[in-house]
Amino acid sequence: MNEDPVTASDAAKRSATSLGRNAVLVATTGSPRSREPLDWAAAEASARGCPLRIVHAAGWPPMTADPFGALPVDRLAAITAAGEWVLELATARALDVAPGLEVVPQLAFDRAAAAIVRAAVGDALIVLGRRRAAHPRLRRYRSSTAALVARHTSCPVAVIGLLDDRPRPAAGQVTAVLDSRAGSLRALDFALRAAQGRGLDVLVLRVDDRGSAEFEAALDERTRAATANVRLQDRGLASATALLAESGGAPLVVLSEEVPRSIRRAFFGGVGSSARRAALGPVVLVRKGQ
Repeated sequence: MNEDPVTASDAAKRSATSLGRNAVLVATTGSPRSREPLDWAAAEASARGCPLRIVHAAGWPPMTADPFGALPVDRLAAITAAGEWVLELATARALDVAPGLEVVPQLAFDRAAAAIVRAAVGDALIVLGRRRAAHPRLRRYRSSTAALVARHTSCPVAVIGLLDDRPRPAAGQVTAVLDSRAGSLRALDFALRAAQGRGLDVLVLRVDDRGSAEFEAALDERTRAATANVRLQDRGLASATALLAESGGAPLVVLSEEVPRSIRRAFFGGVGSSARRAALGPVVLVRKGQ
């Protein structure tokens, strides 16, 4: 079923007609765990000077539908009202973080991943929260919303997790995890722009050193032109655990889709390393062809 925009504030009403491409999209469930991704997305949209799209997936409970797939009117009204309330609160919080921000809330009657992918067409960035770890017996059967979204969208996807207060090696610098293929340069570009906007240095962890002459020249050109201080470290085929330890605590980790799958899963979409990932800050996966 197609999702309909839900107006959650006067500011959202004014901005609904002006929303174009290149918004920052954040998904919210209304739970306390949704607050950090919402705050981060609002600040990011404000820094970029672009609108913020807030999506709440209310689901579509088939067990309450009649044989023809229609929900009773009172049940639909209750689900819609609850979703609108979630969006009202999320919009108010986003405007507290970034007053004057253009905000467009959207209520979707679908599963979270499907709703996010459909709503994000043309957007600049998708922001999601980390899911609570599944029961061990269920992990092999479940994929996180972030992993599903990343597989089916062309947008960069940021996953926001709670940081602990322990000092870590990468604190104070944006970390980019790359390999030596051309697609990784897109992730480096994302990291350099993010670092410039935050006034931070960039640590580049390269998981192989087999780049062509053209790749090395392009890498050198980007690092020399960067306004941020860039530090390049070749890590060979470092394990995911080692890279996690080195990048943990960074205000932002940017991950190229070109790096090995085991590394992507550990940082981003896997379900078996939740305890290690819980200490990471925001992680952005930059897709090929962006």
